[in-house]
Amino acid sequence: MLYILFICTICFIIIFGVIRTGNIFNPLTYFSLFWGIWTIVSLGNPFMLYDVSTKTYMIIWLNVVATSIGFFVVNHKKNKNHINVGVDKQRLLGGDLLNTRFFLFLQFFLSFILIYFAIKYNNLLFSMTTADMRRIVYEQGLLFGSSFSSLLYFWIITPLVKVSILALISDLVVNGKKGINLGLALFNSVLFAFIGNGRFIYFEIIIFTLISFGFKYDLFKKVSTNFKKRSNISKSLYVIFFVFVVYFMNLSSAKRIGIRSPSLSESVDVFVNYSLKQLVIYFTGPFRSLDFFLSSQIYKLTGYTYGRSFFSGIEEMINTFLIFLSGNSFSFHTANEKTASFTVNPILIGDNTTFNAFYTSIMNFYLDGGLPLVLSLSLLFGVSCAIFYRYYLNNSNLITFSLNVYLVYQMVATAFRWNYSAPHTWLAIGLILVVNKIHNDKTSKSSKVPQINS
Repeated sequence: MLYILFICTICFIIIFGVIRTGNIFNPLTYFSLFWGIWTIVSLGNPFMLYDVSTKTYMIIWLNVVATSIGFFVVNHKKNKNHINVGVDKQRLLGGDLLNTRFFLFLQFFLSFILIYFAIKYNNLLFSMTTADMRRIVYEQGLLFGSSFSSLLYFWIITPLVKVSILALISDLVVNGKKGINLGLALFNSVLFAFIGNGRFIYFEIIIFTLISFGFKYDLFKKVSTNFKKRSNISKSLYVIFFVFVVYFMNLSSAKRIGIRSPSLSESVDVFVNYSLKQLVIYFTGPFRSLDFFLSSQIYKLTGYTYGRSFFSGIEEMINTFLIFLSGNSFSFHTANEKTASFTVNPILIGDNTTFNAFYTSIMNFYLDGGLPLVLSLSLLFGVSCAIFYRYYLNNSNLITFSLNVYLVYQMVATAFRWNYSAPHTWLAIGLILVVNKIHNDKTSKSSKVPQINS
């Protein structure tokens, strides 16, 4: 019965979303597909994972439906879709910054900082176990000797690395631009992943690319043929790009099981027997974590946070600034600290399978006030996503294109975690909005025609 419910619901949301927006690859297409696919996979309890209760699946269904309703309320086909392309109809405006010396210098600056931390991290590994690879990134002391270096890495370096690769992928897909900046951004992404042996930056790169292709398809329905031809690049480049990303993602997986320098045959074996299994567990495990959270009634122990979990990334920044200004005099117990009290320690989600950290966005919503807040915050989230998407449709440039790719990724990510609990997510969005404001002001000034008095 649940299979039928989710399949019918996802199909309806996708079809109605296309009718409502006039675009096939609108945000709800990605959002509902990702939630739907992994929910259906989860229903089969792969790799002997534990059952998820019907109650939890119904709350997941309500979350998807409420978010979709919020999106539908704001976005409809009557919106005017102005596409702001170049005068020659050959490129999407807004990418000039990516070709400046400043942006090139920024990539070299990021490389310098990341190389420093990568060398320091690599030296620490010789005296640590495989289990410590991730832990030391989130603790102050060994890798980050001070709160300043920790904030530098997570509040400045992290959003800059992600926004850089996001914008350059958008420029590559839409305008066909490739060059040294893209190479440096990929290099920085590899360094970023190496520090802590993380894999999600690679997943983000893949999702950024897929969303960009979908947006590009809808965009091309409204622009000239010249723009299409200029934007097309060799498919072999995308194949190489994809293989590059998957290889380094798999390399991180190999390191996690103790294979520091895998051979080709070992890499294939790791991919088939470990990485693919990990992929399924990563995206079905959060449903079991959520089920554990609900069935254990952890929210009764922590207490409700009444909206603070929804805005926990902003709350984290406010608390950090208060500590900086006054020590601990005005600091407070944040929503992130409450969630960390039960998400850090691993739980059992299947036979010999433990899991931690990822509890879906629903956990944050529920922690804010139970089921009523799940419904209202899901609705609010859908409305906010629709507002940004409508703004992109009416003010299309490479910057708003990149912003919406990023926001749609955040919608997709709600199936495993609430990324807005991290300050760098808000800082990345703020950075893109500031760049867009600068671009709009510059465009507005250049388009003004001086008046001649007769």
